[in-house]
Amino acid sequence: MTEKEKQDITREWEALMNQLYLLGYRNFNKALKASIQPVLDAMEQSGSILLVQELQAQLISVVPIGAAMDRFVRFSGDKVAKNLWKTYRKYIPNNASVGVGFGAEKFALDMNEYLRTIGAQHIKDIDKTTRKLVKKAFEDGLKEGDTLKQVARRIERYTLGGLDGRINKRARSLLIARTETLMSAGRAKAAQIDEFEEVGVKFFKQWIHSAKVKEPRDDHKLANKTRRPKDGFWTFSGNKMRWAGDENGGTINNCNCRCSTIFVPIEEN
Repeated sequence: MTEKEKQDITREWEALMNQLYLLGYRNFNKALKASIQPVLDAMEQSGSILLVQELQAQLISVVPIGAAMDRFVRFSGDKVAKNLWKTYRKYIPNNASVGVGFGAEKFALDMNEYLRTIGAQHIKDIDKTTRKLVKKAFEDGLKEGDTLKQVARRIERYTLGGLDGRINKRARSLLIARTETLMSAGRAKAAQIDEFEEVGVKFFKQWIHSAKVKEPRDDHKLANKTRRPKDGFWTFSGNKMRWAGDENGGTINNCNCRCSTIFVPIEEN
């Protein structure tokens, strides 16, 4: 695989990730709105800030976030798998039978495990943060003497971030989308590469740091273009990571990270 081919793969991957960021933003923004809607509806119907404040914990719904996570991870995982098939199929033996995406048993098992563990924890974390933000919105609203409509607006502003209809850095759903895209796509990529190795194609991997990041992590930047065996890892802040977005990296390495990992067939090196 030539350097130009690696650059092409990186550009195609970044383009795919940008598409998934946009989809994720819309997906999670809609889910966040749905999770707080029972609170807003209750205030409008009761006309009482204090009454709804007492009931807020029971009114906030985790169901929309759970559905959004499941839907997004499955869709993005399948898109990633198809992208990899398009990229690497010329290296696959003509007589090989390769499963792609959720059509492959091991891939489906791995991504379902991701949803059951990492995805489920993220759902809890997002819900916990929403509850804290709604509680603070009520407290601040009462302290400032807000009207009913002003408290409702404050709840939306605190839980959603950007409210002008555009994607902006203040939007909470954008941060969620970037993190979930990076982590689920990284897992899906590794799972699909495993499928390719099943038919005899062996890989090493290479860390790619995005030059578009305004405030890069120094250790991620230093790792740019470094290689590891396919099952090897990089160590950042004491955390061993198998790929960009590896859940083992924790928030310190994954939050708003724009790095990627490319896999290179060994026999073509």
